Amino acid sequence: MRPVSYHEADELVENYVCSACWGPLSAHPTGDGVEIHCGECGAATPGFVSRHYTEKQKASSLAQYYLARQALREAIPWLFPAKKTPDQLLKELGY
Repeated sequence: MRPVSYHEADELVENYVCSACWGPLSAHPTGDGVEIHCGECGAATPGFVSRHYTEKQKASSLAQYYLARQALREAIPWLFPAKKTPDQLLKELGY
């Protein structure tokens, strides 16, 4: 990545994340300006995406997870057995 100004670095670190892992970015001063690196990927950061985009994608993924879980519960009931009370569990164990 090419060095950027301190102002650009502040904006990038605040509003963007790594495009590969969605990890936070950090600024590293150099002689030419500031280099932006990912906290997880390091200097091998392939690019940036906005935090807004990642938050929207995470919310969408969570909604899809809940829909898939409900569909599985209806299609294959034994994957999600009914919850039992402690008394029922103790009785099954012979106490």
